[in-house]
Amino acid sequence: MIKRHALIMSLLITFLIGANTLLFSFISSQRENLIIKRVIDGDTLVFNNNKTARLLNINTPEKKSPLSQKSFNFLKDYENKSVEVEFKSRDKYGRDLVKIYTPKYLNLEIVQQGYANKFLVSEEELEIFKKAEENAINNSKGIWNVSSYFNCFFASVFPEEELIELENNCKNINLKDWILKDESRKEYKFENVSINNKLSIKTKRGNNTKEKVFMNFGENMLNNDRDSIYLFDEKGNIAFYYYYGY
Repeated sequence: MIKRHALIMSLLITFLIGANTLLFSFISSQRENLIIKRVIDGDTLVFNNNKTARLLNINTPEKKSPLSQKSFNFLKDYENKSVEVEFKSRDKYGRDLVKIYTPKYLNLEIVQQGYANKFLVSEEELEIFKKAEENAINNSKGIWNVSSYFNCFFASVFPEEELIELENNCKNINLKDWILKDESRKEYKFENVSINNKLSIKTKRGNNTKEKVFMNFGENMLNNDRDSIYLFDEKGNIAFYYYYGY
């Protein structure tokens, strides 16, 4: 009898925990009607309740980039308009991380239109954001302009070693002023280095050779679980992109 009561109590506790989890999930995903009061940049804004928010799942060019104006202008079109906001969490700067609906899912729309790359996408939305970005890149939408070198490269990424093995299938290419970046804002501008067949790129510190380049970052660049790398030519056109962990 005691074992039976213990089993019933255990099942009841499990049910209550599950119910509370579902209730919390339901409450946390509720949408709130707000007005976009001011746009700060392509992925950050202020609502009429004076809360500063950053859009989840995306990353737009930094203000110093000439491409940032395209993302800024796109989001600014929604200034002084009412939207539905889903608050998810907060970042280290105290900004609310949000999803916005217009009623379109604005976070996804920005990627679809080519004004942002995907960034730290939640597990359940990986595929739709990946496909949206691929389509935008392949069709030269928004900030993406396809380079004449677009079909020249292949890469192997070893995140735990902070190593990228970049292969060139075309003739020798000088990478001077080319930029390699990840999904976040970490990027590296190449100096006068050429790639004939293969170039090893380490994010750590070291001395460059003809076959190996060191970014000399003080921190890791590559996420161990999943990330993306983007290679831009000297004109800012996308020459190569590669996903791992997706």
